[in-house]
Order: sequence, then structure tokens, then C-alpha cells
Amino acid sequence: MHTATAAAPPPGVTARFPALPALPLSALPLPDALAEWLREAEVRLEAALADYDAALLLTDRIELAAAAAVDELMSWVRSTVGRLSTPEGRELVRGELRQRCALAWRLEADAAVSRSYEDPGAVETFMRDYLAMCREQAARGYAALVALSP
Repeated sequence: MHTATAAAPPPGVTARFPALPALPLSALPLPDALAEWLREAEVRLEAALADYDAALLLTDRIELAAAAAVDELMSWVRSTVGRLSTPEGRELVRGELRQRCALAWRLEADAAVSRSYEDPGAVETFMRDYLAMCREQAARGYAALVALSP
């Protein structure tokens, strides 16, 4: 039995993505590869947050520090998560859906950055939400939804 779940947009984003069917186990990334990527992703997240915290102490240009932290994490994720992509997932995630997902998350990133002066925690919340979405899509076989090149 296949159940379909929607590729969840970030909190506050009104765009809805079509439901993606559950893929068979044979179409999912290898558990060891996924676990390795998740470990790397957590290290990258913590490093980006530490750099952001340090930058907050050194500059009054909070938005620039926020943008750098967000861009660093998003770029790393998009350039590495593709190794978890499966042919079945790539087949179902075509250009327009990938572009809509990327745009929705970019808009949410920009919103977090613009709120960072008044709420520096918005950046951490965004980065954790973004990584959670990437983790979920990769585990379901849809890493191509976020990858720079599927």
C-alpha cells in the first residue's frame, strides 16, 4: 500500500506542494549513507550556528551574519544531499516542483534573515526546520527535491 504525503513547505509559507507517493524500500537511500549524511549535516548545522553566534558578538550588521549562516548551511545541503537521491525519487521530482520548493524555502530563509535583528533566534529556527525537511525528504527517497543537481 502506498500512501502519499505532501512535501511540507516551511512554516509560514502558503505554497502547497503536491503529495509525493511513498516509495518502495528498494528506492530509498541506503541507511548507512543516510546516517552518515545526517551526522555530517548535524555537524554543519552546529558549526553554522556557532559561527552565527560569534558573528553576533562581533558585528552590528546582524542581517549579514544571519544571511551568511543561512546561505552556508543551505549551500552545503543542496550540494551534498544529492548523493542520497534515487532514480525513482528523481523521476517523480521534476523541474517545476524542485523550483517551487527551492523558492519557498528561499523566501522563508529571507524572512528569517530579515527578522534576525529583532529576533536572532529566527535564524536558528529556520535552519533547524530546513534541515528537518531535507532529512525527511532524503529518508523518503526524495533528496532530489532539495539537491542542487538531482
